[in-house]
Formats: sequence, C-alpha cells, structure tokens
Amino acid sequence: MGSSYPNGQSSGFLSLRGISKSYGGQAAVESLSLDIAEGEFVSLLGPSGCGKTTTLHMIAGFVEPDAGDILIDGVSVNDLPSHQRRAAMVFQSYALFPHMTVFDNVAFGLRMQKVPRAKISSRVGDALALVRLSALAKRYPGELSGGQQQRVALARAVVLEPRLLLLDEPLSNLDARLRQSLRQDFVEIHKVTGMTTVLVTHDLEEAFATSDRVAVLSEGRLQQFDTPQGIYTRPQTAFVAEFVGHKNTLEGSRRQDGGQVVLQAAGEDIKVPEAAPVSSTKFAIPSHALRLGVAPLALDNCFRAQLTGLTYLGATAQFDVDLNGTKLGGEQAAGKWIEGLRDGDQVYIAWDSADMIALPGKAA
Repeated sequence: MGSSYPNGQSSGFLSLRGISKSYGGQAAVESLSLDIAEGEFVSLLGPSGCGKTTTLHMIAGFVEPDAGDILIDGVSVNDLPSHQRRAAMVFQSYALFPHMTVFDNVAFGLRMQKVPRAKISSRVGDALALVRLSALAKRYPGELSGGQQQRVALARAVVLEPRLLLLDEPLSNLDARLRQSLRQDFVEIHKVTGMTTVLVTHDLEEAFATSDRVAVLSEGRLQQFDTPQGIYTRPQTAFVAEFVGHKNTLEGSRRQDGGQVVLQAAGEDIKVPEAAPVSSTKFAIPSHALRLGVAPLALDNCFRAQLTGLTYLGATAQFDVDLNGTKLGGEQAAGKWIEGLRDGDQVYIAWDSADMIALPGKAA
C-alpha cells in the first residue's frame, strides 16, 4: 500500500500494528496497520460498515482490539483508559450539555481535571476565539445553530490541549454549505494547533480537502494509504479506483502493434500508457479525461459511439455513451459543450492513453 509521508515526515507518533476487531464472529477491522506522523491530518475513508469508526474508537480507547497493538510515541496504549491517552473526540451528535452555557460546556473537561479557575477562563477564551464563538459564550446549546453547536464541541476538545484530535463524522448532520465552511475551520485549527488529527468520513471531497493522507478502507481492510493526489491518480486496487469515481473500466487482452501496446477491449484496439506494467489488462479512464465530439478528435484513442444520456449542470455537462456495448461516462466544461446533442446521436469519444490508470484484475 502507498505510505509515503509528506514533507519528509517519518512515522512514530501513532502506530496501529495489525489491529483487529470482530463482533459476533463478523470481522469489523482485520489486521489493520498504519503509521501516522506527529502533526499529520489523516482521514479514514470508506463506505458504511468498512471499519473506520471502529478503528477510531479503538484509537480513542472506547473499544478494545481483539488483536494487535496501538502505540503512541512507540508505547502501547492498549491497556490505558481513554482519558490517559491525551486524545480528545468530537462526535457526530455534538453531545453538549443542554443546561450549560457555551462557556461551561467548553470548561467542563478542565474543571474535571481541577485546572485553576484563572487558567480555565483563559483557555476557554482562547478556544472560543479559535472557533469564532467568543460572542456566544453565555448562550445555551438550544439557542445555537447546528454549525455553532459543532464549533462548541470542537472548542471543548481543543481546550484540553490533546496531542491527538479524533473527529467522528462531525459534519454529517450539517447541510452542504455548513459542511464546507466547517471543514475549512478544521484545516485552519489544525494549522494553528499542530495537533495530530484523525477524521472519520464517508465523503471523498471532505477527506481530500482536509487531509495530508487518506486511508481508504473496505470491509475492515486497508485498501490504500496515500496522499489525496496519489489515491486519485494512482489507485492501487479496483475498489479504490471505483470509490474515487473512476467508474469507466476496460478489460481485455494486450498485443503489440508496431511500437505501440494496445488493449483489445470494447471492440476496439485501445492504446495504453507505455509505462503500464506488462501484466496490466484492466484500465480505468477518469471521467474528466473523456472528450466528446461530433468529428474525430486528435487524441490517442478516438472511436465512434452512441450518446445515451446527458445532464446539463451549468458549469459542467455530464454524458454517457455506448462504445460497442461498453458504457462510458464523462463530464465536460460548459464552455466546451456541444449544444444540440440528443440521446441516440452518433458522436466521437476520445481520450489520451496517458490518462489511463492500470488496475489489478480483481478488487482487493
């Protein structure tokens, strides 16, 4: 699996060593290993039931692994209770005390730690300023919007000055506009505090927009751990390729045509990347790489096809074509869209061989 560290970082702060967890004989997480560097922002990404939340809860100490080790600074914390791991969790449900003011909600953990009153006031003030809620310190949760409540929950975690901030799908209850705003807040707070942060999400855009690296999970197993760019441009399994949106796949047999390697698939001889492994017989084509025309296009691969669907979305237009019985879907910027096309029209579909991504024959 891809595991390069950005900016020369090395592993060593948070390490998962073959951790597993089963419920009723069904594996939720299976032999998962990750190394997360201090100060990294990492997302655990995948569909429902892939094991990402179970993994986060094992890191937090809420769930005990059946096997494997969780290490912080090289020391196993398997036997440490959650409050001794220097970690703080932000939950999807906010979990605020409705009878307490914003200030008191944020101060609660410090009071449990018996921090002196003067320090509590200073630290809570700093935390509320960080999430831009200083003016609402005397309000109650019921007087706040969902986005404001989530900021209070974030401040309550940050005020504890944890070394590890754990975010359990904190944006899933918010509308699209608020999600975009709050995810930027997470990024800014991460820059200011430098806290190692682990986010659980099923939202690809959210993971890519916030994270240094992303761990893609499926059925309790790690599929790929890499930068967002690496995952999108170099998916290492068929599952990852489809999850990030590369749903156009071609599979066939390879042969040499002069100095060019071609793939016999979809009833055509398709030029593939020169650097593709010699064993590669399955390729993904990103939707943004496909080009549509009413005349032949000067790209490596260009074939006659039938337009079977189109959706105009303003900035972009999405289209589907049938290439000799193989369905392909793409998108094109509005400025390049050809007006007047209709379902059933004969068109040309084209793409460059360099944009094709070699895949393993079967999903991992």
